[in-house]
Amino acid sequence: MDNSWFKKAAQKQCVKHGNGPDKCLGPCDNTNDVSEFLFTSTKPASVTIVKFEETDGHLKLKVNKEEAELLKLEGSNEGRNGPVSIDVYV
Repeated sequence: MDNSWFKKAAQKQCVKHGNGPDKCLGPCDNTNDVSEFLFTSTKPASVTIVKFEETDGHLKLKVNKEEAELLKLEGSNEGRNGPVSIDVYV
């Protein structure tokens, strides 16, 4: 795009290539305290939701569906920094 307004709003992103679970497409800030990250998938939303629901069984998380596009995974045990909570917007 040639419009300067879009160039100002764009942020640099670091893309990690690989087949592992750390396929993060969010900004790279090289910190260990990650509170938010983004990823993309070519699979349909229903497949993505099923994968997250399968993951909750292994990690002992409780699944709450708030809305059609929001999926909340919450841990029952208290960790060092509080309970684990994952919000997924599909």
